[in-house]
Amino acid sequence: MPTLYRYASLLTVAVVMLIAAAQPAQANGRVLRFDRQAAGPYDVSLGTIPDTPIVGNLHLTMRVMDAATDTYILDARVTVIGVGPSDESTGIGPIAAVANFRDPTFYDLNTAVDEAGPWTFTVRIEAGPGEAQAAFSIEVSEANPLGGIAVLGGLLVLVTILGLSARSYIRQRRGRSA
Repeated sequence: MPTLYRYASLLTVAVVMLIAAAQPAQANGRVLRFDRQAAGPYDVSLGTIPDTPIVGNLHLTMRVMDAATDTYILDARVTVIGVGPSDESTGIGPIAAVANFRDPTFYDLNTAVDEAGPWTFTVRIEAGPGEAQAAFSIEVSEANPLGGIAVLGGLLVLVTILGLSARSYIRQRRGRSA
C-alpha cells in the first residue's frame, strides 16, 4: 500500500508540473523586457510574450507616456500594424490594442506571426497630445521542437511507471488473497 501512495504523490507532482508548463500567455506581469522609443509627444514602450518571439501566437503589450509630463496616457487609441520579413508574410492589422482592465497603463493585443525573420510593428497612438507612431523591429525565430519532445518523453516515462506500478500492486493483492 505505501508504494501506491508514493506513486500517487509522484503522479500529482507530475500533473502539477505539466499544468504549470502549459499556462497561456498573460499580460504585463510576464513581459520581461520593454523596448522604448520617443514618438512625437509620447514615449512608447513595447514588450512581447514570449520574450523571444517565435512563429505562432504573439502577445504585444504597450505603454504610452506623455513625454512632457512623464504621466501614463490612459485613454489613448492604440493600433498596431505588423509587416513581415518577406512578401509572402501575412501582414498584421491594423489591430486595436485594448487597455488592460487590471492596469490601464498597459494596452494589450494578441496576434500571430507566420514567418521567422525581422518583423516591424508600427504602434500608432491617438490621444489628447496628438497623433504619433513608433516602429519597433522584432526578430521572430522558429519554434524549437525539443521542448515538446521532452514533455512527450516525460509523459511516456510517467505512464510506463504508473503501468508497471499498477501491475505490481495487482500482483501483490492477488498473492495475498490466494
